[in-house]
Amino acid sequence: MRSDERFHYDIALTRRDGQRFVRFRRRIGSLWKAELEEPYEGTDIVFGVEADPARYRFYYERPNGERTWFGSGECSLLSTETAGGFTGVYFGMYATGNGSACAAPAHFDWFRYRPGANS
Repeated sequence: MRSDERFHYDIALTRRDGQRFVRFRRRIGSLWKAELEEPYEGTDIVFGVEADPARYRFYYERPNGERTWFGSGECSLLSTETAGGFTGVYFGMYATGNGSACAAPAHFDWFRYRPGANS
């Protein structure tokens, strides 16, 4: 979930020293923290987020359908009152080398948005 570059939450499949990790991190103004990180075997993964008026909850699923809840964040920390400006909150997929050239490709097979009952 993203308000802007300075206010967002993300869940990612990342690689470090040849090993894959699932990571949940948050950036709130100048505070930047990886909240959770654990090793992940395999290359296929499904990420998801559920939201209510107070909180975002993030999860990932393994190819066998096993769901792991993997972090949460307050909606108010991405609000206009906290983050400033007004863009609304966005979500989406991206790949990055974190400023460095990256030879490992990222493949996204699909993206689905299902609005909640109050949308």
